[in-house]
Amino acid sequence: MGKMSEAIIYTDGAARGNPGPAGAGAILTGSDGEKIGEVCEYLGEKTNNRLSIRR
Repeated sequence: MGKMSEAIIYTDGAARGNPGPAGAGAILTGSDGEKIGEVCEYLGEKTNNRLSIRR
């Protein structure tokens, strides 16, 4: 088995209005803080209580 490493993911989402235009995003970093990847997506008209990304 290979060496285990650690990663940290930061996520957030929000909607302007209820419902209103909404979006979500995430950043993945290594344990040293170096950015590995990021994603952001417009989710359409949503409420702030229910945000989801489907792939």
